[in-house]
Amino acid sequence: MAKETEGDVRAEVLLRNPQPATFDKVAHFLQQQGVEVTSRGAAALSIRCPLPVFERLFQVRLRRAAPEVPRPGVRDYGPASRSAYQSDGVAVVPPALADEVEGVYLQGPARLL
Repeated sequence: MAKETEGDVRAEVLLRNPQPATFDKVAHFLQQQGVEVTSRGAAALSIRCPLPVFERLFQVRLRRAAPEVPRPGVRDYGPASRSAYQSDGVAVVPPALADEVEGVYLQGPARLL
């Protein structure tokens, strides 16, 4: 596993047909593009990559997520040390994966409660 760097984008890649061959094909393509697959779920791959790689591959501009104000009565220790992003548009699935991937979704910021 590659070393995590500050500013990496984390996302979930939701598969249309979560079969082993689909996982392998999508993971291989993403890795060739400079994306690290960090885990496999029941129907999705968790990924991590540098911001420029994500924006180029999924044709979307990102901005850092603004911190949320905690609800009254919640002891909130703030966001975890990693970055989180928001997009102004929808991440575009690369044409090579259009038959296998339903969508790409950013992971929200982790919070320490």
